[in-house]
Amino acid sequence: MFHFFYARPLLLAMILLIGSLLGLIGYLNMPRNMYPDVERPQVKVITTLPGAAAQTVAHKVSRPIEQELYTLAGIRNVQSINKNEVSIVAVTRCPGYAANYPPKPRPPASMRQARSSTRC
Repeated sequence: MFHFFYARPLLLAMILLIGSLLGLIGYLNMPRNMYPDVERPQVKVITTLPGAAAQTVAHKVSRPIEQELYTLAGIRNVQSINKNEVSIVAVTRCPGYAANYPPKPRPPASMRQARSSTRC
């Protein structure tokens, strides 16, 4: 079998070109509703504060971001990692939460009961 295509490299190139063109045409004509639904339940917010220590980053950057994120509905968990000059805040959404709808505000932390890691 390999000898057949080895002896006819132009035939092999044409078969590959036709296959590639058919795949490209199929991809471009595929309707949008055929794309798979991809749900990303976790989002990371990375910020920098040049010249700041880890504690300063935690108090001036991470804490305000966490407080704002906790006011949104559909948020399961918020965690932060603070290093010198860098803050990484990881937000986990509840499964099945519709991200394309505007979030519903939640009551402030002072009015809520004790926080639970499973608020969904």
